[in-house]
Amino acid sequence: MYPARLPPECLSAPSITVAVVSRWGLWCGVVAGPLLVTVLVGQALWNPDYDAGTDPISSLAHGRHGWVQITTFVVTGLLVAAFGAAALRSDAGTGQWWAGVLLIVMGAGLVGIGVFVTDPAAWHGTAHNLATAVAINAGLGAALVLAVVWWRAGRRPAATYGVATVVTCAVLGWSSDPTTLAGRHTAVVVLLAAWLTTAALSFQRRLPREPVT
Repeated sequence: MYPARLPPECLSAPSITVAVVSRWGLWCGVVAGPLLVTVLVGQALWNPDYDAGTDPISSLAHGRHGWVQITTFVVTGLLVAAFGAAALRSDAGTGQWWAGVLLIVMGAGLVGIGVFVTDPAAWHGTAHNLATAVAINAGLGAALVLAVVWWRAGRRPAATYGVATVVTCAVLGWSSDPTTLAGRHTAVVVLLAAWLTTAALSFQRRLPREPVT
């Protein structure tokens, strides 16, 4: 039988199918952040010449093992885009729909970061910088939009965490000190990765449970 606390409309086949597809998409959002950070830490430990405080993350895409970081950017981007697509399936309103769009844009930016390897002297270096700006700003936009949506829904802790993430990343981005740019950029990436996981988990808790047979 079905759990008594679920409304009848949640028990229809289409609703259950959407919930299952959305759940898979949300799991993509859960693992995207940890995947990126884990590979980053592993690369930093593996490569003794890399310093997270002075070297940009994108520099890991160079060299013999650069394909690891390139693949990680692309896979993470696809996972984030899947998360955004799952958010689009929600019926929580226009705000959440726009958050889904921004997450898809963020995912596309991450894919672009991987495809266009950084190089200040080449055209693909410019494309890489553009993709980086798109990914970060779209991610911050999604965090801000969801913060507003969740605040209005009474989910204050999730909303506050989203705002705190946006404000902290903005503060890190305001500094014009070039000597700390790489370290600040790394911090922004880690903060956004953590927010992605918590946001996806928050979505997970709102999905209807699968029927009990």
